[in-house]
Amino acid sequence: MSRGFLVVDTDVASLSIKRQLPPTLLAQLSNAEVCITFVTLGELTKWARFRQFGRRSQAELDDWLQDKPLLPYDKRVATVWGELQADGMRRGRTRPVNDSWVAACCLVKGLPLATRNVKDYVDFARHDGLTLVTEQVAIYIYLADLFPGAGLTPALDDIRRGPYLRWISYYGSSFEPALIDKFMKREPAPPTQSPYSDYETMLGTLDAQLSKGPYLLGERLTAADILWGIAFRWTMMFGLVPRTDVFERYAERICSRPAFQRVSATDDEMAAQHAALAG
Repeated sequence: MSRGFLVVDTDVASLSIKRQLPPTLLAQLSNAEVCITFVTLGELTKWARFRQFGRRSQAELDDWLQDKPLLPYDKRVATVWGELQADGMRRGRTRPVNDSWVAACCLVKGLPLATRNVKDYVDFARHDGLTLVTEQVAIYIYLADLFPGAGLTPALDDIRRGPYLRWISYYGSSFEPALIDKFMKREPAPPTQSPYSDYETMLGTLDAQLSKGPYLLGERLTAADILWGIAFRWTMMFGLVPRTDVFERYAERICSRPAFQRVSATDDEMAAQHAALAG
């Protein structure tokens, strides 16, 4: 399949330049043709000048920018920006100026946006059709709470709310940092300073919890399981996590669900459309 284009927001661009992308986001970017908007070019230039980059840092920035296609400002982008701003004002929601420019660039070209800035872009995704590749934990918690009728999140007064938040947060606080260090072949910080102790301990913690029942909270499926099931599928596929019986059975349990199959089919269809448009 041809590689489709993916726009990266300034925060993701910065992490990419520093080689600090989370493994799952890194995997998504590695299968795409990464491009940026004129806004990100301006913001990266601003911070390099303000922080007085030395030769090495400036060279790293220049090298990263060299082969990145740029989505420019034009009449159509300006028109869509105005429409996005007006629509937000009608609903009583102020939309950040630069984020609106980035969203306008993506919407005009029909391209997804990779960002970790969920709070400012989720409104564009909900009301304007912007496709996000984003900070997964935040978006999972947001959507599960937004649609409580789906039964994927314990209520605020449910005794299982604490364990639910612990396991869904463990993904970003411990799992991703451990995988980044392993992927970059970096030694972890001393156990007293590391958020995950060490790689084996982190995996052992997950193995012990998943060995207790079909899901993280026992018999109840939650949004945390959807997040983790997909994460295990991806990370085992790329060899970042070992294929143990516990992890493989858990990932299969989540990814064989009819809802997951429907979403995967939709993703495949959209990917084929992007590939056709990209030539």
